Amino acid sequence: MIKKVKHLVRVIPPEPSEINPLSLVRFNALAGYARHPATVLMFEELECHSTNDERVIGALVQDREDEDYGWIVLGRDERLRFRAITAG
Repeated sequence: MIKKVKHLVRVIPPEPSEINPLSLVRFNALAGYARHPATVLMFEELECHSTNDERVIGALVQDREDEDYGWIVLGRDERLRFRAITAG
């Protein structure tokens, strides 16, 4: 969506000092609804982080089958609901 309106949007990455650990309980309170139910069967959520203002949150996960690591970053949409921005 940002690519379509990139002339209207300016993305400013946070400074490393603006990223804080986030408890899994808080992560679930903010964005638990965005998680696919099968996610907990495939991945173990190891760490969660957020910016100071909690506008961007993310999680570090480990695949239960092959033990690879991955991550997901979520941001708020126009309705202020968290949606995936990127994953790897």
